[in-house]
Amino acid sequence: MFIALLAFLVAPVPHGPTVRPHPVYALVLTRHGVRAPVQFNAELNRYSRQPWPDFGVLPADLTEHGRTLMVLYGTYYRAFFAKLGLTDAHGCAASAHTWFWADTDERTVETGKALTDGMYPGCKLVVGRVAVKPDPLIRPVEAGLGTVDSARALASVRSLIPGNLAQYASRFQTSIERLRAVLGVPAAPWMSAPTVIKAGSMGMAQVDGPIRTGGSLAEALELEYTDGMSGAKLGWGRLDRRTLEAILPLHIAYARLMLAAPYEARERGSNLLVHIQRSLEQAARHQAVDGALGHPDDTLAFVVGHDTNITSVAVPLGLHWKLPGYAEDDTPPGSAIIFELWQEAAGNYTVHIAYTSQSLDQMHDGTPLTLTAPPLNVGVTMAGCSPCTLEKFSKAVGAATDSHFVRDGR
Repeated sequence: MFIALLAFLVAPVPHGPTVRPHPVYALVLTRHGVRAPVQFNAELNRYSRQPWPDFGVLPADLTEHGRTLMVLYGTYYRAFFAKLGLTDAHGCAASAHTWFWADTDERTVETGKALTDGMYPGCKLVVGRVAVKPDPLIRPVEAGLGTVDSARALASVRSLIPGNLAQYASRFQTSIERLRAVLGVPAAPWMSAPTVIKAGSMGMAQVDGPIRTGGSLAEALELEYTDGMSGAKLGWGRLDRRTLEAILPLHIAYARLMLAAPYEARERGSNLLVHIQRSLEQAARHQAVDGALGHPDDTLAFVVGHDTNITSVAVPLGLHWKLPGYAEDDTPPGSAIIFELWQEAAGNYTVHIAYTSQSLDQMHDGTPLTLTAPPLNVGVTMAGCSPCTLEKFSKAVGAATDSHFVRDGR
């Protein structure tokens, strides 16, 4: 069961009957499923002795195996939330109280459709999205909701690096050497190039050098594994689970520098975080709240985005998780941060937060997910807020967000 923390307090019910604590609403912020690498194979082939495998789809699109995995996840979500009383186990009636939204990329839209196919097969639940890109809920910086201070962005990324940048980059030499062996190439110039942090597009910081190049290649190999590849297709027969785990620190380091810097995470995450808070408030009030997602009578909401969105919501609130087999705060394909709203016996409301992901092997093998064979999940706590009243939580959200990057309504 997803475990709690964060609390929402609304006015007590003055004369209502005493009730046992029970969930009344859940919002799932999920990353898209397993996709193809973002680079064309012609670009990837520059770094390896042999050609990269064909994922069967265009770069960055959801793979067929990735779709299957998200259908399996949707089936599990149906069973899990039915057990909590937030949907029913069969039929289409409850789909009217489940709201879906996805970013406009093919991989996010198709992930949303796969989840609905798993949760409500044959019910034709619509996955909403904006008509004109970019979506300010998912990509507020690209949508122009505010202006990024490039100097602050650079300083924020540098704050994540202890000491000298060159010394920090040298920590990953073992991972680069293991990656080099899988690629089947001798030492290449990119492996010894300096790591540089510089201004990128729209004022955001950019990291260049071995951590970036190695991180992208490590992620591509992880995608091979999670896409179910094996034998000669998996790292040309030179990649196994242990070797992958030795290489992945490059990807984790690059993702952390690009996504978890406090200033940039705040700017990227403010709009979505405020909308999540208002959605929980709407469910507690049972009436429309401006900026909330979905409808007052919804019991479930799903937002399908990217690792960027999950990290940008978590960092401002100080949320952390550690799933078995993954690095701290890792956001694998298909993983999700879940906010559950519970009504307590006194008529107050609490919000339970958890993180969930299929394991690497569950993804590789396409393992069905059930209540007795579930995905990985762990409770998430917010420091200094245990339990949280609505006033405390609202103040925390206010302190964690930048109003310049928030748009009322959707």
